[in-house]
Amino acid sequence: MGGFLAADRDRAVCITGMGWTTALGDGLEEVWQHLMSGRSGVRALPGDGGPPAPAAALLADGGPTEPPSKRQISLAVTTASAALRNAGCPAGDVGTLVLGSSLGPHLDDAAETSPHALTATVAEQLGVARSASVSTACSSGADAVLAGAALLTAGEAERCLCGGIDLLTQGKLLGHQALGTLSASGTVRPFDTDRDGTLFGEGAGFLLLETRAAATARGARVLGELRGWGASNDGTGPTAPDETGAGAVLAVRRALSRAGAAPRDIAVINAHGTGTRANDTAEAACYSTVFGPGPDAAPAVGGGPPARAGTAPGDGDRPAAPAGPAGDEGRRQGARGAGSAPVVFATKPAFGHTLGATGALEVIALLLALRHRAVPPLPHTRTVMPELTLPLAAGRPREVTGSLGISLTLGFGGFNTCLLVEGAA
Repeated sequence: MGGFLAADRDRAVCITGMGWTTALGDGLEEVWQHLMSGRSGVRALPGDGGPPAPAAALLADGGPTEPPSKRQISLAVTTASAALRNAGCPAGDVGTLVLGSSLGPHLDDAAETSPHALTATVAEQLGVARSASVSTACSSGADAVLAGAALLTAGEAERCLCGGIDLLTQGKLLGHQALGTLSASGTVRPFDTDRDGTLFGEGAGFLLLETRAAATARGARVLGELRGWGASNDGTGPTAPDETGAGAVLAVRRALSRAGAAPRDIAVINAHGTGTRANDTAEAACYSTVFGPGPDAAPAVGGGPPARAGTAPGDGDRPAAPAGPAGDEGRRQGARGAGSAPVVFATKPAFGHTLGATGALEVIALLLALRHRAVPPLPHTRTVMPELTLPLAAGRPREVTGSLGISLTLGFGGFNTCLLVEGAA
């Protein structure tokens, strides 16, 4: 793999804090254990006369009784504050907040849909001086992280608090019901031959990004490093992705190029994995193009055979490393074994599709997978679509052997965003 010049190392993008709020809870390790056990936050929606939907992953905050705008602000401030506590960094030392949401706050009241009002209010309550909004549909959270990283590498900031947030609204349910994207079975089954759609979720995720120089200066622990990122827009239509995966391929290859990494260096992929026909077809095509066939599946954690395409699957926390430079040789040694293929997992069966929050939540899940050297199972995926040529964590957790992973997020409007991270040594 290629490496950074010595001068560039000081501006390497370190992840020093993270926090999330999901339908499974808000503790990093607590939620991770729920994911590893195959638990889902999806529940049947109450029969309140609203639009029909089989289920959703709602937050346990009694939220629907509170005005959505107020609830979003509260959720963002609470989750962002958790990320800052995790980083041991006061909000006053953070220069910029970058917040992503799927369509502004995407509230049913059109007068309240400005993303800038939401972001500015959250920044003010946190005590962060500068703020920026990102609204790129379902890739908003990932693009917020990308934007923060770009600010750091350009020398425009030393620290950025980046993340995404989204809540369930009647408008979203009605819109996706009309599109036919919601699962009638009440389960999300990414990459299953019989997948029938996605389900909504609520959530928020935030990460504190710092230059390596800034992290080292304050003695911060480094949870991981954002090595590369790439984005594209295939522009095939307002809602459907390019099912050839060409746009997603471009985003992944741009992330690999920026990181100086090859496809063989990637150990794990956190897929967008919505469980819709179109999305999973596009993603499978992308992975086949970039990574080729996967000859060696990752072994199951706790035994059991790995799931192969077209077949049914089988039924201690490492401390983060202190801030400090990492050599290229160490990175090379962290690559997965020759001849193996990256293992694919997805979190939407557990969290639901959290739209603007999903990209941020999935980066956090990816970092935890690299930390624990394992990925959680997809509990409802039974028969893996033959188009997916990489090993899938269907039915059981899978081991991760390597330190590099990618998170791929696709959004309405043709947005494709790939973030490439390296776990802490």
